[in-house]
Amino acid sequence: MDKEVGQDFESVARWWISNNKNEILNCVCAATLWVLWKLRNGLCFQGKCWRGVEPVLGSVARMLERWKVLLKDDKRIVMEVYIGKLEVPGTRLPRIMGAMEGSSLGVSLSTLSEQVSSAAD
Repeated sequence: MDKEVGQDFESVARWWISNNKNEILNCVCAATLWVLWKLRNGLCFQGKCWRGVEPVLGSVARMLERWKVLLKDDKRIVMEVYIGKLEVPGTRLPRIMGAMEGSSLGVSLSTLSEQVSSAAD
């Protein structure tokens, strides 16, 4: 995807008004935001620990795998390519982190967006 997404809410929301022209981009954004929301809830309310970006990418890929049935056949094929590119970094084993690095998220939404974009390229 060659679109700039993730800098702010407007950079994500402006693609939603395009009458399904950016259906895949919208699915990827929605899945990423949903996974990040669930991650936030886990960190804040369930005492889960940050394990790095790779598990987040894997969760986005699994979410998109479940959602791809909502797409038409031609878009589903394109979505499978993006899912495959997200699964590769998402299946790496978590890295061991020091106490300071593991104590907070340490990654911004724009950093995650950049990694998702580079994984999808």
